[in-house]
Amino acid sequence: MMTTDIFMQKHIFKIFERMHPMMTRVSSSLSSSSVGFVTNTTNSKKRLRRRNRGLASVAAAGGKNDSISTSSEEELFDFFSILSSSIETKMRKDFNELIREPILSGKPEELRDTIPVEKLADQDSKFLEVYLENESDAEKRRMEEVKVHYKEHLPPVGSFPRNTLLKPQSAIVFLHGANGSTFSFRRLLPLVAARVGVRSISIDRPPYGLTSRPMKTGEFAYSKRGQAKLMVQFLEKLEVENVILVGHSAGTNVAMEMALKMNELKGKESRLNVAGMMFISPAVFVPKPPSLNSSSTNSSTKETISPWSKQSNSMSPERLAKLFWFRTLINNDDYGLNLVRSFTRRNANQVQTGEGSYAALSTQAREAYTRPLAAENWDKALLQQFRASINGGGGFGDDASLVLECEASLDVNFVDVCCGEKDETTPINKARDLHDTLEMISLSRKQQQQQQQQRSLNTDSNNNSSSIEATTSGRSSSSPTFSAFQTSFRALENSAHLPMEEIGDSRDAFESYVVQTLERRVEENFVIRV
Repeated sequence: MMTTDIFMQKHIFKIFERMHPMMTRVSSSLSSSSVGFVTNTTNSKKRLRRRNRGLASVAAAGGKNDSISTSSEEELFDFFSILSSSIETKMRKDFNELIREPILSGKPEELRDTIPVEKLADQDSKFLEVYLENESDAEKRRMEEVKVHYKEHLPPVGSFPRNTLLKPQSAIVFLHGANGSTFSFRRLLPLVAARVGVRSISIDRPPYGLTSRPMKTGEFAYSKRGQAKLMVQFLEKLEVENVILVGHSAGTNVAMEMALKMNELKGKESRLNVAGMMFISPAVFVPKPPSLNSSSTNSSTKETISPWSKQSNSMSPERLAKLFWFRTLINNDDYGLNLVRSFTRRNANQVQTGEGSYAALSTQAREAYTRPLAAENWDKALLQQFRASINGGGGFGDDASLVLECEASLDVNFVDVCCGEKDETTPINKARDLHDTLEMISLSRKQQQQQQQQRSLNTDSNNNSSSIEATTSGRSSSSPTFSAFQTSFRALENSAHLPMEEIGDSRDAFESYVVQTLERRVEENFVIRV
């Protein structure tokens, strides 16, 4: 293809990319291979050849040359054919999912094929009753018993040498992502317990798995804070004191909330402490971190201003419009329930037929991941979760406010992040942004601590009251509340969003990474030498 034609194509694509996000994928696929672009439109080319013969004869007879060659005209026609077809496909999909299924399906009937969660349990399933209350309900009229489903593996006796002790009531807790369950960690749980030597627990987060679906607490039980509070109360009832949180996908949001709000969430007598976190394919999206040097200082207060303070969540107009329509649907009981049911059943069908990232799932895995759809109130609980997510502003766009929370309140010893290089659900570049952001926060704290130590040394050497007063003033305004923490990042080769469900070398490499990393973190944080 001619250079001018490529230039023209790219600019046309940029115009349409602003109109519709699907054009980005069309642009990358067509721009990468002009040969494939023309080859995939054989029928339209045949129609154009007949037209081009007429144009050529006119030109031979002395007609004016067009500014665009016949080959370029042909390719442009092909492009617009593909463009219109793509738009039509997208519009049909949006119409079916956002209008026909939720609105035109009529009033939803009560499901009659659901059963209590206990009847869906496995032989090694365990349940623990936890009382959850909506924090906005001062009279506690919306308190509800939640039957939390979990599985655990205990380490073998003598996992550590005689001259070492493990901190009391230590555990490694696994939190699954959307549509996941304890089943997601069926291989990791016994492996970690045996190799790392620490009690390993995986928990079903409502509205997934076999944990009962709370209804009285409304959206709260399915919000990040409600989920974090439920997990904290569960661990307190198990008398866990020292914990490492391992979150996969959306489970990382709950882990982060637990770490940030632990002092608010735990009971007065609780000793529960989050030593650190491991994030697998994290669905925690933050803005691309700015340069550490971009932080500034307010000269009047000597207060360090965060480089993230000027950033805000941003979304395209089309995404905002879809968000508004989606919120309208889910806040209507009938439309929302229809939307949730059709969405979930469509996803379950993809799992059962092995589409996309589910292609490698075994028959056992497909059955396990769709079994919770037989649990009582699965549809109403999912509706509450959708409402909690969208009404609370979670899950859409990059969250700059979360970064500010981490700067102010994150109190852990380490955060390890890993993501598959082929992950399309939580792209690896977003996982890198999260790691780099956390690394910058830790580095900023370390630099502030060093500056504080230097001021203290200067004060001691000068030994005068004015210096002491100035130092005290500076310390109160700029010193970090918490210490620096360790971070690491690992890109998982040949892995996608579900590394625990892959087969062969990629899964082995993932499991080896998890075990080795946790061995090191347990040694650093849980082991006491005597």
